[in-house]
Amino acid sequence: MHEADSGPENDAATGGLPMELDPVVLDPGTQAALDELGEDIRAEVSALYVEDAAKRLAELCCAARLGNVAAVLATAHSLKGSSGDVGALAVRAMAHAIEQGARNGTLPSAEQLQGIEAAFDEVRLVLIPQPREQ
Repeated sequence: MHEADSGPENDAATGGLPMELDPVVLDPGTQAALDELGEDIRAEVSALYVEDAAKRLAELCCAARLGNVAAVLATAHSLKGSSGDVGALAVRAMAHAIEQGARNGTLPSAEQLQGIEAAFDEVRLVLIPQPREQ
């Protein structure tokens, strides 16, 4: 069991948006493990995660809009797993809450979708920093 599966950051029982998230955008332990693999591999894993997660978030929003609970469940589950792999704690916790809601037949709310997108944006900026304009 992962730490994100329990505690106040996971409000899956109510299907609501997690209220108390860890202020750390990325889990330092997971990031340290990726660092040990070398900069090239870390950069590749980060780029693949960002690309895949962006697609999954779009799929999640589309599935929710279409009322497809099964697709919401599958997509949230995949997003939860890949987010855990890179240590994106808030995204993982939110995907878990959405997955649990879908298991109970509940579609994610607009607030949940906005929240997971905002959390992903933070992760993306940390994993793949944008060049600063001069």
